[in-house]
Amino acid sequence: VEMLKQKEKTMKTHPARALGFTLIELMVVVVVVAILTAVAYPSYRQHILKSRRNDCEGILTSAASALERNRAVTGSYGYPDDGNDENDAVGDWPAHFKLCPASNEKNVDRSKPPAETSYVVTRSVPTGGATETTFHLIATPAGAQTADKCGNLTLDHNGVKGASKGSVADCWR
Repeated sequence: VEMLKQKEKTMKTHPARALGFTLIELMVVVVVVAILTAVAYPSYRQHILKSRRNDCEGILTSAASALERNRAVTGSYGYPDDGNDENDAVGDWPAHFKLCPASNEKNVDRSKPPAETSYVVTRSVPTGGATETTFHLIATPAGAQTADKCGNLTLDHNGVKGASKGSVADCWR
């Protein structure tokens, strides 16, 4: 009761002081928010990079499965040329395996991946290998994903996984 009387008296004698926050109080809140942001944002960015890397690992695994299915049917890992202008040294293969995240769009310029693309997936013939009996998938980071600690992700016909910058244990889930 006594505190209420004191507060009423303060409001009557100093009405401007009784309302709002002081500049010091606001600055303390701004500093606390800035510190929390400085600590949380790098962790958030690493989580996003890891999530995109995991998505691409799934696409690499799906592409390898598709190549295995093709080999089971045709006896070859190579896909026949579909007649487009892409110069793919090992034949054409489904477009939805060429970008991470996957894109089912047919008229996408693959030389200029969309802004949301985190990896561009290519297929190459391993040294000393033949297209018919081997494959080597390479996911190259694009855009903001270039900051990822793992660099290129690879997967070959034997199921051997790789990363150009980090360890396989850290880079593959």
